[in-house]
Amino acid sequence: MLSVICSVWGIVTWRVYIDTQHEVEELFDANLAQSARVLFGLLKHEIEEEKAKCKEEKVTLEEPLFSHRYEHKLAFLVRASDGHILIRSASTPLFPQPSHNLVSLSDYWAEGYLWRVFTLQADQYIVQTGERYDIRDELISEIMSSTLSILLMALPLLALLIWISVGRSFKPLQQVATEIAARTPEQLQQLYSNKIPL
Repeated sequence: MLSVICSVWGIVTWRVYIDTQHEVEELFDANLAQSARVLFGLLKHEIEEEKAKCKEEKVTLEEPLFSHRYEHKLAFLVRASDGHILIRSASTPLFPQPSHNLVSLSDYWAEGYLWRVFTLQADQYIVQTGERYDIRDELISEIMSSTLSILLMALPLLALLIWISVGRSFKPLQQVATEIAARTPEQLQQLYSNKIPL
């Protein structure tokens, strides 16, 4: 019984991993898209005012002294339609300039890491937001390790409960077997037990 349960748990765990991976991908892709649209809305006015200055010199945001551990794995970049970089975060690699698609999700290798990049083209500007794939992998790993640790902690308890329940269920049958073993071949009297499991 325990081996069958472990096999089923293995199949269920694999399915949970696949579903978790899919949902994490969907969530993070949606977050990239939302971040790009918010960034475009916030920076559009400032870019218009500083357009002349930005054409002469690109703006790079300085890394803060204290930051979140995932912050260097997130990036954004704003270009003019001619490809000139207007502003970008300090951790942003130079993502390739996109094709003519107005909205796209792409994967790029940059600086030794695989990045997921959302591109939005609107009003003569190209906004790109990206994040490293290892953020997603870490989240999936944490979810799966948490799930597996709960299952593994439950396994000894489940084994004990199976042993107790099966032992109690077959106790009357064990008593009958003991009684039969104690009889001689000449003892043919009927056995009386209404507790034998059917």
